[in-house]
Amino acid sequence: MGTQLGRIIRHAGLEVWPKRWQNLRATRATELARALATHVVTAICGHTEKTAQEHYRIVTDDNIQSAATQTFLHR
Repeated sequence: MGTQLGRIIRHAGLEVWPKRWQNLRATRATELARALATHVVTAICGHTEKTAQEHYRIVTDDNIQSAATQTFLHR
């Protein structure tokens, strides 16, 4: 399946990136974590919270943009 996915990506005119399946899994785990409780995400994805934190949670450009535009109150 990895070879076929690579062909599909190349055919779309995109760069084939390394660890395609792991990257897709990490992206989906990150998307789910935005909307669902941690225990639900780990059950759906089939990994522990520790594994999720170490391998699957990613910081997105949207996260950085949101943090840059947040107003924080200082006491």
